[in-house]
Amino acid sequence: MNKILKSSLFYGAGQLGRLPFCRVRFAGRAAIVCFHEIQRDCASELMTGTSVSLFEFSLDWLRRQGWSIVSMDECLQKLASNDRSDRYAVLTFDDGPGQCLGSPSNPGAT
Repeated sequence: MNKILKSSLFYGAGQLGRLPFCRVRFAGRAAIVCFHEIQRDCASELMTGTSVSLFEFSLDWLRRQGWSIVSMDECLQKLASNDRSDRYAVLTFDDGPGQCLGSPSNPGAT
């Protein structure tokens, strides 16, 4: 019985986001957008990353939709202070800065 109750509570909590009040109150404030890596020529590589043009399109789309690009620290500060002045997104790269195209630590990376 305990396992069924716990599952039901988690399911119910997960469904709260579908309610209009909850969406207005909580949804869409912050987003974390994860990229694997940026590749200059996806066709000649393993195609595990994002092309430069898709990355640029993604940034433009976020901005056109009213999202500000912020650092992780700024995002956490805004969430902690309940800042609802705008929507904000953090960009992350799971291979780290040494693998990112044009990063300061590796300007020629692909």
